[in-house]
Amino acid sequence: MAAPPFASPSERRAYVLELRERGMTFKDIAAELGVSTQRARDLYLIARRQKVQPGPLTLDQVIRSSPVALLPLSARTRRALEEGGISTFEDLWRIDRASFSSFYLLLPDGGPKGRDEIFALLDAYARLEPDFII
Repeated sequence: MAAPPFASPSERRAYVLELRERGMTFKDIAAELGVSTQRARDLYLIARRQKVQPGPLTLDQVIRSSPVALLPLSARTRRALEEGGISTFEDLWRIDRASFSSFYLLLPDGGPKGRDEIFALLDAYARLEPDFII
């Protein structure tokens, strides 16, 4: 059976995940796709990781207990926040901007772009939920 044409890389990875869940070996999947066994395994692992880890929330989905890992921020900014001990949106909302700015810029992945991205998220949320008070 020949592999169908794929519209996108994510479609290809989903197909590999489906084949693996049906019990096919990486060797069989590789033969079907015309790739190496290692590449078939890599595609599967990427697909599985993406299936387990949902993408970021949209602004209207954010709630107080939303983990930083799901906030609509760049991966680098989310990583910096987690390294800085900020784990939820509520933690982020409580910050004093002046002291946070210098703190954030000292983090390994912290920088002015990330800081501005965080402040933009907080401002947008304040416009969306003007009554949100902690």
